[in-house]
Amino acid sequence: MGNDTNPYEMTSVYNAQQAFGSVPMFAVPNELPNLGLKPEQTTAYEFGADMGFFNERLGFVLTHYRSNTKDQILGVQISATSGFTNQVLNAGEVENWGYELLVRATPVRLENGFRWDATLNWSKNNSEVKNLHG
Repeated sequence: MGNDTNPYEMTSVYNAQQAFGSVPMFAVPNELPNLGLKPEQTTAYEFGADMGFFNERLGFVLTHYRSNTKDQILGVQISATSGFTNQVLNAGEVENWGYELLVRATPVRLENGFRWDATLNWSKNNSEVKNLHG
């Protein structure tokens, strides 16, 4: 018939609303579409040690980790004079790193099977925004 429009194209530009009877309704969205949006990418590593002493009555687990997330997807406000109020952008790069320490002890272990275990956990996380859009 010469009509090359995709019937589903309207739903990718407009937001579907509740139908008025049998009439479908659509509205202009507040969010400016971002056709160049990329997925977030996170690279990470972690290493550590699990040590036990005195027949496993005393021990610790020490871990170091680091992760870097780039192309973070963030919603940002834009000028309403554009006809939109916000846009989703690849707007940031964040790096996280830190340490975790778990100390475990068994101060009481009796022949009848009674056992008292104690653990102490400590962690330290650092987070740095490396890059931010605009």
